[in-house]
Amino acid sequence: MALCIKHGSKKSLPLMKALWKDTFHDSDEFIETFFEKFYRPRKTLLLFDGKELVSMLFYMDVGMKYFRRRIKCAYLYGVATRLDERRRGHFSRLHGKLIEELTDRKYDAVLVLPASENLFGFYKNYGYTHSLKRFEYELLTLDITEVKDLKPIWEMKKEIFKKSKEGLKVLESEEQFMESRKGHKFFSSDSAYLAFAPKGDKFILYEVISYDRELAKCELIHYERSASLLDLTGKLDPEQIEKQKPQLSYLLN
Repeated sequence: MALCIKHGSKKSLPLMKALWKDTFHDSDEFIETFFEKFYRPRKTLLLFDGKELVSMLFYMDVGMKYFRRRIKCAYLYGVATRLDERRRGHFSRLHGKLIEELTDRKYDAVLVLPASENLFGFYKNYGYTHSLKRFEYELLTLDITEVKDLKPIWEMKKEIFKKSKEGLKVLESEEQFMESRKGHKFFSSDSAYLAFAPKGDKFILYEVISYDRELAKCELIHYERSASLLDLTGKLDPEQIEKQKPQLSYLLN
């Protein structure tokens, strides 16, 4: 059979979940959570041999702070190849397609968090050279619903500012608020509102509005083990990246 690379699809979901289970042995709950919250078909690459799924990879968007600039980074995740199909160059095929797509979509870098020390050498063969010794990673795992009417958001901000040290003196007017948020996206989750600003073809989380910030927190994960970075631009300085101790944030796919 001829090998064929495809993006994710509804039809291929059972195949992806089965390969994930066979490879990583995660719980059904974890697998369902990943595919419900983080899986995006166009950010999934699948390698088929006929109708058989033999290898796959996924990626999620993360933002890396590089001095005062935020670089666009893809977090490579869920790389899996069927046991009887390993060492046949399947990952190389998928990775080549991945880099081609990310370059076209103007990504700056690719991040991978190898599961074991020996995998660092494996990824080094593909150009992953920058080592991040420690970083923070935020996952937006809240169930959110888009909000079109900004009036309740303005009212919440007004009430919050009334209780702040500076009071309403530093709060923009309702007219200024509505005008400055044109083109932005707002979502609600429980008693919180999340505001996203447009950036290219993405939307970046820049504000959480809530009476109780504890309810609005994203899941914050600290990684002590190293990660590897592939620079797609040739302009990132590994020593400066290390000094920055980048904070990576998964915001909105």
